[in-house]
Amino acid sequence: MFALVHDELTAAAQCGRALVRDCPTDPALALEGAWLLAHTGDPTQVAQDHDLRLPEDTSLPGWMNHARFLASYHAGEYEAALSAAIDFGMPHFFWGAIDRTASLAQLGLRDAARRQLTRLLDLNPHLVENPRWHLGHHIKHEDTVEHVLDGLSRAGLGTRSFPTPRRL
Repeated sequence: MFALVHDELTAAAQCGRALVRDCPTDPALALEGAWLLAHTGDPTQVAQDHDLRLPEDTSLPGWMNHARFLASYHAGEYEAALSAAIDFGMPHFFWGAIDRTASLAQLGLRDAARRQLTRLLDLNPHLVENPRWHLGHHIKHEDTVEHVLDGLSRAGLGTRSFPTPRRL
């Protein structure tokens, strides 16, 4: 995690591969390894390259669904991305709201995306000031950051017509 936070993607990926390879009987450590790999590699290639099969069910810990979201969203599979975003859960954590907002907007569900964006900005009013900075903490590839920013923009982030967030 230290390597990932400090953008040392090669070291984080090596750790992820080691966890997946060396801990096949410990699902928690294998999932952590898969999560690291999904955040350091091309989200659509990680599972295939490392023979990872991430289950598409709600038994995953919420944070693991962000990796599913990234892979699906990056591939333009917005219904699967929305499913992962919903499975993320954690209604009081703004990352799930980011994933839901972007997915809904890409699906053309503008009203639902705007409602989710309102919720997102209530959870993290500072997102308006520098969304790229917030996204860069857990989305390490610029093309995917741009893609998520496009979804947030389609939902209304950065437009004058969107109301300023309520202060907590």
